[in-house]
Amino acid sequence: MLKLVTKFSLCLIILLLISCDHESMESEFFDWESYDYDELYNYSLEDQFKIFLYGNQTIHPSMTGLAVPIAKRGKPALDYVLNQIRESNNDLDFRDSLEIFRAMEKGGYYSVCSDTPALKEIKANENKIKDLDWREIYHNMLQNLCVGKQSDG
Repeated sequence: MLKLVTKFSLCLIILLLISCDHESMESEFFDWESYDYDELYNYSLEDQFKIFLYGNQTIHPSMTGLAVPIAKRGKPALDYVLNQIRESNNDLDFRDSLEIFRAMEKGGYYSVCSDTPALKEIKANENKIKDLDWREIYHNMLQNLCVGKQSDG
């Protein structure tokens, strides 16, 4: 019986060690001594978005430049990001999505401000933000998104 308990305990310890050693793909991206934004192009849109959120919500200073590889995907990325944040309860996800939309506009990859349904949804996201400080930051970022662009408001 003692051998069985010992074997079971040993297996449990090994499993714990293996699970503790595993890092997320997002954190591994930033583990390199000098990571390169261009490396992000090697990832799927889904993984790019995860890495982007991690880089903006965990790494300091925030890695807003990670928005560019996503923004370069244009309309498919817009639709994907809107779908992801539609399901989110994280105020920072809404804020960070605006960085991607800003990069789309600034880089000319997609005109978010001309996409009336998308812009309407982006504006409505402001009301989903629970923290008043983050809501104000989102509002200010949103006000600057389409400055000088034609939009419906």
